[in-house]
Amino acid sequence: MDMGEESCRKTATFCRPLFLENSVVWKRSRRPRSASCLLCENGSVDRGDTKGFWKTASSLKCSGDANRLRELVDGLRKAPVTVAAPDYTDLKLHMMVLQAFFSRDNVQGAMDHFEDMKVYGARPDVVIYNFLMSNLARRRRLKGLFKLRKEMEGYGIPMDACSYSALIHGYAVVGNIQMAWSFYDEMRSRHIVPNESVFGNLASAASKSGDVRKVEQAIRNMLSYKIRPNQYVYNALISASAKSADIHTAIATFVRMQKEKIRPDTVTFTTLMAAYAAVNDLEGVVTTYNEFVLRDLEPDVFIMCELIKAHARLGKVEDAERCFRGMKKSGLNPDRIVYSVMIKAYGRRGSADKAREMFEEMCDEGIKPNSVVFNELMDAYNKARDHDAAIRAFSQMQGFHVRPNSWAYTTLIHAYARKGDLKGAENALEDMLKRKFRPFTATFTTLIDGFANAGNVRKAIHYYSRIKCDQSMPLDSRVFNSIMRAYFHAGYFTRVDRQYKDMLRRGVKPDAHTYSMLIEANSAIGRGEMIELLLKDMKERGVQSDEVVESSVLRGYFNNFGADAAEKYLQSLGTVLDKHLLTMIALFVDRGQSQLAVEYCRRTKSMGVTNKRLLAVWVQALLQSGDREGCVSIVHEFAEAGVFVECESVKRIIESNLFTDEEARDLFKGLGYSVVLGSMLNAYAKLGKFDQVEALEVDRERRGIPRSVEGTLAFLSLQAMNGESSLQSGITELQYQRVLVERNLLSSVLQILSEGGCAAAALVVFEEISRRGWIPTLACYNSAMAAYARLKRPTDILRLMNTMRREHFAPDTTSYNKLIEAYLAQLKLAEAVRVLHDMRKEEVVPNVATFHILMRSHVKLEDSSMFTALYMELLRQGLKPNAITTSMLSQALSHDKSVPQQSEDLPIPLSVLECYGRLYDNEAVDLGKLYNQAVAAIASAETAPTVARQRAM
Repeated sequence: MDMGEESCRKTATFCRPLFLENSVVWKRSRRPRSASCLLCENGSVDRGDTKGFWKTASSLKCSGDANRLRELVDGLRKAPVTVAAPDYTDLKLHMMVLQAFFSRDNVQGAMDHFEDMKVYGARPDVVIYNFLMSNLARRRRLKGLFKLRKEMEGYGIPMDACSYSALIHGYAVVGNIQMAWSFYDEMRSRHIVPNESVFGNLASAASKSGDVRKVEQAIRNMLSYKIRPNQYVYNALISASAKSADIHTAIATFVRMQKEKIRPDTVTFTTLMAAYAAVNDLEGVVTTYNEFVLRDLEPDVFIMCELIKAHARLGKVEDAERCFRGMKKSGLNPDRIVYSVMIKAYGRRGSADKAREMFEEMCDEGIKPNSVVFNELMDAYNKARDHDAAIRAFSQMQGFHVRPNSWAYTTLIHAYARKGDLKGAENALEDMLKRKFRPFTATFTTLIDGFANAGNVRKAIHYYSRIKCDQSMPLDSRVFNSIMRAYFHAGYFTRVDRQYKDMLRRGVKPDAHTYSMLIEANSAIGRGEMIELLLKDMKERGVQSDEVVESSVLRGYFNNFGADAAEKYLQSLGTVLDKHLLTMIALFVDRGQSQLAVEYCRRTKSMGVTNKRLLAVWVQALLQSGDREGCVSIVHEFAEAGVFVECESVKRIIESNLFTDEEARDLFKGLGYSVVLGSMLNAYAKLGKFDQVEALEVDRERRGIPRSVEGTLAFLSLQAMNGESSLQSGITELQYQRVLVERNLLSSVLQILSEGGCAAAALVVFEEISRRGWIPTLACYNSAMAAYARLKRPTDILRLMNTMRREHFAPDTTSYNKLIEAYLAQLKLAEAVRVLHDMRKEEVVPNVATFHILMRSHVKLEDSSMFTALYMELLRQGLKPNAITTSMLSQALSHDKSVPQQSEDLPIPLSVLECYGRLYDNEAVDLGKLYNQAVAAIASAETAPTVARQRAM
C-alpha cells in the first residue's frame, strides 16, 4: 500500500461525513482495559512494555481522561527512544489525545495539545487537520477553522475533499449558503473530487435557508459525479421544502425515495410533517404520522414535537395536549422545545394559567428554562392581557440565571406599553440599550402604538424617526401601519394619506391593514369617492382583501353614500360573513334605523350565529324601536343557547322606559340568577344606583353565590361610595379571599364611578391608586378629570395635566374636553375657547364632541354668530356632523333665522368674522365656502328627521 492510499484510508477513518457520525458505531475492543499508567518517577514512560502502553492509552481515551492521556504521551519526550517503544511523533497517539479532549467537549485543551505537539516535533498531517476542522465546524468555531486552513497552506499540506467538507459544514451550521457554495466552487477549480460528505453538507446548508433550488442543484451535481443520493440528502430537500412551504416538492421527494428503495427514517417523516404543517394541512400531518407508526419506526422527541407543533399552530390545543400526555406515557421525556411549544399553544388561545402550569411542570421535571421559554411565557401573559404577570416573568429570569435577549426586552416593553406604563416602557428600552442589546423594528413599533393610544403623537413620531434614521432597521408595512394608526387616532386624517404616499415612494408594499386605515381615514373626512380608487389600487398591487378591509368599506359606503350603497357592496362579496352583518347592524343602530337593524339580526341568526355581540346589538335595536316583547323573547332565546346578556345590555334595559326596575330584575333572574348577577351589579353601579347594588350584594351572600369579576368591581365601587377607609377595608377583604387587587382592577372601578356620576367616590379611588405607588393609566387620568369637571374644578384638571406630562403621558382630546366642560360650568367662555388654541399648540386634534360642548353653551346663550363660527371650524377640521349636531343646528335656527347667505356682493357678517378670528387668526382658508356650508346646514336643519332629533336629545 503506497502513501497516497494510506492517507486516504486514514482520512476516511477519522473524517467521516459529519451528518453520518451519530449513526455510525465505532468498533471498540471488548477486552478489559488496564487502568494503570506506565509513568516512571521522573515522568518518563516505561518503554519496555509496549503492549501495556497501548492498552493504557486506549483505556484512558475510552474513559475520556484526556489530561492523564496527555501526561502519558508527553512522558515519551522524557526518555530515550528505543525500537520497541512508540515514538512521540507517532500521530496515532496524538489523535487519541485529541479524540479524548473532544469527547469531553474540551476544545481549548485539544487546541493546546495541538500547539504543543507541533512545538515538540510531531508534525500533523492532513488527517489531524481534517479531524480538528470537522470538530471546530460542528462547534461553529469559524475563526479557528480558517486558522487551520492557513496553517495547512503554510506547511504545504494539500487540502482534500474532507477538508473542504469541514469548511462547507462550518458555514452550513451558521446558515451562510453563499460561503458554503464558494468553497465548493474553489474545490472544483482545484480539481478535487467531492465526496458524499461534501454534497450532504451543501444540501444541509441550503435546507437551513429553505433554498429548494440549491438543494436540487447539489443532488444534480452529486449525480454528475456518479454518487447516489442517500436519505440524508433527500431529508435536506424535504426540510428545505418545509421551510419554503413547498409541499409538492416535499411529497415528490418522498415518493422518489421510495422508488429508489431508500428507506425513510424518523428524520424523513419529521421533515415531511413539518412541510404539511407549513401549509396548515393538519390532515396531512396526521396521515404522515400514522404511516410512520405503521412502518414500526420508533418515535423520538423530535417527531412528537412536530406533531404537537402542528396541532398547536392550527389552534387544536386539546389535541396538542393529548399528544403531549401520550408522549409522557410512552416513556418519551419532553425536552425544553416541547414545553416551549405547549406554552406557546396555550398563549395563542389566551390560556395564561395553563401556560404557567406547563412552565411550572417543566421546572419540576428538572428542565432549566431558557430565554425562548420565558419569551413564550411572557407573550402568553400579554395575550391574556395580564401584563403585570409578564413583567414578573421577566424578573424571574434572573432567578434562573437566564440572560434576557432582545426579544425578551421587546416583550417586556410591549407589556409596559399595553398596560399604559409608558415610562416603564422607556426605562426598559434604556436598560436594553445599556446592556448592549440591539432593538428590533418591533421594539419601536410597540412604543409607537403605546404612545398613539396615549394620545402622545409627538412621542410616536419620535420613535418613528428613530427607525428611519437606523439603516439596519427595515421600513416595512408594520412600521408605516403603526405611524398611520397614530395619526388616525389623533385625528390627522390627511397625514394618513401622506404616509401612504411616502410608503410607496420607499418601495414598501402595503398590506390589508394599510388599506383598511386609508379607507377609514378618507371616509372620516367625507372623501367617499376614494374608496373605489383604493380598492382598485389594492387589487392591482395583488393585496388580498380580508374581513377587516371589507368592514371598513361597508362603514365608508354607509357613512358617505347611505345604506343602499353598503348593501350593494355586501351583495357583491362572494362570501358574506357574520362580521359583515354585525357591522351593518351596528351602523343601522347608530343611525336610528332599528327596523332594518332587527331584519339584519334575524338574517345573521339564520346563519347559525348566536354570540354575545349579536345579542347586544339586537337588544339595542329592539329597545330603540320600543319592542318590549321582542326584547324579552330574544333574551330568553339566547339564554337557552347558553348566551347571556352582558353588562351594557343590562344597563340599556334598566335605562329604557319599557321596563320598571322590578320587571327588569325579574327578567334577569329568570335567565339564571347566578349567571347574570355580575352583569346586574356592574350595570347598577355604572348607573349610580348603589342602593340596588347593596341589595343585590346582600342577596348574593345569602344565596352563597361566588363573587364574579364584575361583582368584584361593583363591590369595590360600593365601598368607595362609603369613603376611603371603607374602600381600604374592602380591598383587605378581597385579599383575604385571595383576589389579586392590582392597578387595572382599581382603574376599572374608577371608570365605573366616573360613568355613574359619582365624582367624590371616583376621586377616592384615584387617590388610592396613587397612594399605593401605582402609575395611573391614561384612562385613570381622564376618569379623574371627568370627576373634577363634574365638581367644576378646572384648576385640578390643569394640575393633573401637568402630572401626566411628567409621567410621559400626553393629555388627549378627552382630557381637553373635560377641561372645556369645567370652564363652561363656571361660565368662563373665553378660557374654554382658549383651550382650542392650546390643543393646536400641543398637536391634539379636537373631535366632534369638543365642538358639541362649545356649541351647546352658545346655543343656550343664543349666540348664533359664535355658534356659526364654531360650526365653520368643525367643517374645516374635516369632521362629520352627526345627529347631535343636527339637533343643535335646529335650536340655533330657532334663535336666529336672519343669517344671510353669502354672495359676491354680500360679505360674511362682521360678527361671524370676529368670532372666527377669536378661534384662529391668520388662517388661509376659504371662509366663504365654509360660511355657505354652515348656513346651508342651519337652513336645512328645519327638515331634519324627527327620529334623529329625539335620539340626539
